[in-house]
Order: sequence, then structure tokens, then C-alpha cells
Amino acid sequence: MSEQPRKPVRQDYILRVRYSNTLPPPPFEPKLLKLPMSLSQYTSVSYLSTLIQEQPMKLELDKELGMPLDLSLLPGLFEGDESVLFAPSEPVELDPKDKALLKGPSDTYSGKPMADSAFLRRTQYISSEITQTNKAKQQEAERAKKIKAALKIELDPVEQLAAVEKTFETVAQPLSELKHPAKRGLKAVEAWNVLPNFECYEHQYVNAKFPSNPAPRTKSNTVAEDEDPRLEVSCMVPRIVDDTIDAPDNDYISYFITDHETALSLKRKNMDGDGAGHQSRYKFVREYDAKKDDGAAEWAITFAGDTAHYLELGSRMNMRGRRRGTQVTQTNEVIEMTLRAPEAEDEKAEQGDALADFGKDLADKVIEESHAELDSPKPLDDADDREDYPGVVSYNPS
Repeated sequence: MSEQPRKPVRQDYILRVRYSNTLPPPPFEPKLLKLPMSLSQYTSVSYLSTLIQEQPMKLELDKELGMPLDLSLLPGLFEGDESVLFAPSEPVELDPKDKALLKGPSDTYSGKPMADSAFLRRTQYISSEITQTNKAKQQEAERAKKIKAALKIELDPVEQLAAVEKTFETVAQPLSELKHPAKRGLKAVEAWNVLPNFECYEHQYVNAKFPSNPAPRTKSNTVAEDEDPRLEVSCMVPRIVDDTIDAPDNDYISYFITDHETALSLKRKNMDGDGAGHQSRYKFVREYDAKKDDGAAEWAITFAGDTAHYLELGSRMNMRGRRRGTQVTQTNEVIEMTLRAPEAEDEKAEQGDALADFGKDLADKVIEESHAELDSPKPLDDADDREDYPGVVSYNPS
């Protein structure tokens, strides 16, 4: 019986077979070679400092890395004395040389405050910013002193009377003799009589400041114009998220605007006085968060012939665009607005109430600001020939 042939078994070697190849020794004796470089190159300070910087520093630490974890090494701990676990109550006297190591990062800087700067800014920009900041603070302090001194003059009844008398003397001067208080090269060319705007006193006006042009650009208006008629007749509707919550972000303003043709038509009809009964269509643009700016009082002046009417604005609002998708209540995309002329009797009554409030507020202000009793001044000889109010002067460069 013949045997069946066996299949060859393949055996893979894990390690390569290494064969020794011993080189014979060189036939000549070794000798030293002269390098063309001098030894001073390797002994210079720069070469040694580079070697030190490249060499990693070895930290000699014990097996506990400097923090003892074996409590048996703490004396008196197992006898009930746990004071060794805490820092000593009495300060340790340090050597004067070791006190320099205990200075914090803030102690190494000078007393000058460093301005917040971006990453990797150049030093010349940072130094100039610090100089400008110091100058701005100094100018602000000087301006505050002047305002404080002027406020004392305004609250003094005697100084108030002297200021009123001086305004009549200024108005009586010819325009050629008037000089600008700051720019000496300007000359007065025209003057107006200043009167309160009693027609608009019963209304409330707000100076709204937008971060950018709130009117969206259209195909016919691809470039931003200096005077957009749509902004003059735009509509801002106040909104409240929840009446029961008094929070700064609870109220916002919806901004509506119309098209160019309707805006021009409204302006023309308002100037002609026949805008009553005209219906206009306004589209929703965006919602804004209004933040009240409690700064200095601002005034609006309108010119009509030889008279300038002034009106104090109620407040100033900084408008900031509200985030998209944060509307809690439903906003109307389109509104229809119709103007209605006020009744003559209602308008007359409102103006009368406004004048009464204006006089009452003015009297209350004088009474509150007066710290001493004011003697009644002597009547003016030519009071009838003088203007009731001082004038506003317009200056042009010479």
C-alpha cells in the first residue's frame, strides 16, 4: 500500500536571519585630524547658552514629588496634635533674600494701568493707546470741573439775573462785533430770535440712535442716500412681552417703513396741511431693543424766518437690533395707518395745558434751585424796545 504524498508545510520566520560580517581592523594606526575651526567658537558664551537652553533641566524629586503623603512622618499626628496639618498661625520670619520670591505677578508691574490690548499687538500701539487714555481722562476731569463751576453759577439767583441781563446786551451789539467763543476766525452773518416751541410742547419727542441705516435697500435704491424720505415718515410701535414682568428686555420696538412714493406723498401732504384721511401702508422691517441713555439734555431747534424755536427732547434711546427668532408675541407684517387732524378745541386745550405745565415746571425749578431770597430787581427803562429772548447767531468762516 503506497503512502499518500504529504503537502509541504510553509514555515514563516518571525525574525530575520542575521549573518555576522566582522570587518577587519584598519591597516594603519588612528591619528588626530586638525579642524579648520578655532576652539574659541566652542567656548563662546553664545554657544554655551544655546547648549544650556537645549538641555532639559532635571528636577531632583523624591518618590512623593515633594508632597509627603506618609502621615507617619508627621510628628505628633497620631498623638492628637493636628496642628501639623495646617499652616502655622504665626508668620514665619523670612530672609530678606527670600522675600523677593514671594512677590505676586501684580507686584512686578508699575503703577500705571495697562490698557486691554489684543493678542500680538505691537508695543508702539499699546504705548500710544495708554497715552491717549491718560489725556482723555485729564480732559474729562477738566471738563467736569468746568461743568461743576457752571452749575454753581446756574443755581445762584443773582448769577441767573446777571446772565439774563447780559443776553440783552449781547443782542443789542451789531453782528460785526460778535466773536465766536472758541474759533476767533469766524464772523457772525445772521441772527434769529429764540422762542420756545409751544406748538410741540404737549408732545413727547425721543432722539433714537440706530447703529446703521434702518431702512432696507431696494432695487431702485442700491446706494445709501444722505436723506431718505422713508426715514422721516417711518413708524415705531412699542411692544411688551409680558405686562406682569418688569425687566429690561421685556419691552422692545417694532420698526415699520413705507415705500419711496408713499413717503414723498406724505411729506408733501403734511407740508400742505391736507394729510388728514390719507391711508398709508407700512411694512415690518425689524425689531429693536431700546436702551435709555441718561446723559446730558438734548435740544431740537427749528428755523422759521427770523425766529428759531427750541424744544427739549424727552430722552435718548440707543437702538440695538433684536436677534432673529426671539419674537415672543406675534408681529404684524403690514399695518394700515390713517392720519387724523386733531379737533381745534382739543388742540387748543392741549396747548393750554402744555403752557400751564411749562410755566409750573419753570416756577418749581426756580424755587427748588434758589438757595437764598432774591431781591426784586429794578424795572428796565427801555424794556419795551428790547427783545423778549436772546438770539441765536450763525457764524461763517472769514
